[in-house]
Amino acid sequence: ECGPGSYSSTGIAKCFNCPTGTYSSEQRNKECLSCPQGTLTVISGAKGVEDCGSKYIRFSMKVSL
Repeated sequence: ECGPGSYSSTGIAKCFNCPTGTYSSEQRNKECLSCPQGTLTVISGAKGVEDCGSKYIRFSMKVSL
């Protein structure tokens, strides 16, 4: 049975991780849900919409002279 973060054509057969940009939070998933517009997941196998983040990562850098 496929757990959160994975899916299969039947929900119980061989399970695959949800691809990046998608998630699944239930058991026996037959498909993964897309992240809200403007967000994505960084890794495959996301287990909830809270794993979706901004497409743009901001970098903070301090420069010492």
